[in-house]
Amino acid sequence: MSEEQGYDPGADFGPPPPADLTEAGRRIVALEAGLEYVTELLAASAEGAVPSAAGGARGPGEDEEWKPYYGSLEEWVTDLFVVAFPRNVGQQNKWCPRWWDHAEAIMRLEVLWRSWEGARLDPVNGMAAWMAQQLDHHLPILLSPDGPFGQCTPERHPAYEPLPVKPPPRGWFSEPPEHAGDVA
Repeated sequence: MSEEQGYDPGADFGPPPPADLTEAGRRIVALEAGLEYVTELLAASAEGAVPSAAGGARGPGEDEEWKPYYGSLEEWVTDLFVVAFPRNVGQQNKWCPRWWDHAEAIMRLEVLWRSWEGARLDPVNGMAAWMAQQLDHHLPILLSPDGPFGQCTPERHPAYEPLPVKPPPRGWFSEPPEHAGDVA
């Protein structure tokens, strides 16, 4: 399809091309690791076993200590998240290379990482449920112009000010308000 027929080569159709060979190599390594993991899941599923977190299949009754696939949030973000879910960053999608300096981003990414670790152990519905219930919820908020990276650009990294608060009246949380239970 030509540009005259409505094809725009710069439109958001999947991830942008890699910027250099290093990034292309990281994407290939991440894809190979994902393919290896899916192959292991399929083989274990065909044998009736559930894959363990440490790799390899685990049969019923075999208890072993669970260990996450990624050792830290930083490792999960740099090795999987930014490689598997790249977006064109600009006015519509915001990202900050200093993601670790945004409290909300850390909390949301931690939720995504920990839930991903659990979901990967379910060879049938794990990833589908994780994407629908976790990723599809948190990713648009993370990358939103109103999200935690909304004020960041490649050149600047301003911090949001905390929301303003006033202290509650004394005893507000220790006793129910006088109107509690009243029906208007």
